Amino acid sequence: MKKAVALFMFLPLLMLASAFTPKSQAYTIGVQVGDWFKYKGTIVYWHADEGVPFPPHMYASILQVYNETDWIKYEVTEIKEAAHNVTFLVTNHWKNGTETQYTLEDNMDTSFTMMVIDADLGPGDMVRPEYIWFGFWVWPPRYLNDTIEVEYIGGSPREVKVLDWVIPPNPFIPESYTRQIYWWDNETGIQVRYEVHENSTAYDPETFEPIGDYQYIAAFELIDTSYGWGAVIPEYPKWPITLLTLTAAVVPIVCYKRKTRLK
Repeated sequence: MKKAVALFMFLPLLMLASAFTPKSQAYTIGVQVGDWFKYKGTIVYWHADEGVPFPPHMYASILQVYNETDWIKYEVTEIKEAAHNVTFLVTNHWKNGTETQYTLEDNMDTSFTMMVIDADLGPGDMVRPEYIWFGFWVWPPRYLNDTIEVEYIGGSPREVKVLDWVIPPNPFIPESYTRQIYWWDNETGIQVRYEVHENSTAYDPETFEPIGDYQYIAAFELIDTSYGWGAVIPEYPKWPITLLTLTAAVVPIVCYKRKTRLK
């Protein structure tokens, strides 16, 4: 069992992404070369037993990026329509004033990040088919739940596509819980918000023994774009409710309130 837990913790998720089955229908790629989208990552809530590291495992390493950046910018640099690929130049603007860049090729059939999806998809349409991780962990097909209208700071309300789902527990960590909520702009298919809730157990990478339990909520939200939409209003009310020291950094834990109108 310890070996299976270790496999779950340390095999890269992305290496299996190409095994997704693409859909056969025509695609609409709603973004264009030159479009850019700027986001802010926020750790909304973090609680962990003594000894649990931050981040609690390698697949949550994005939490460290959220904690240490002011913003992250995605600029479309290339589109391959036949392959359903959108390439982004990603710029991380760190809180120490420096910037780093890398290239992300996001495939609309297979990518784990799902930064952009088919702009023609609507409620009930499949975003990803069933997938089996490591030969034993079944993820069912993922379907869009709804289309809702959301407010933007400095802009007009816009419709977004919604995927709200709970990842089935890993068979070797049955008490784990991960909920993911994605919003994509209805017109362009670009991701405008991602939220993740995770409650699980951290394991020692050397001994594979449990260290302790942890819980977190994190959000990744659009704050600016070349389209001039404004910033998507955060899901939680804008006031700090506590402070938390994470790897020598003091992080405000915040809650926000969402204004939405269901369609």
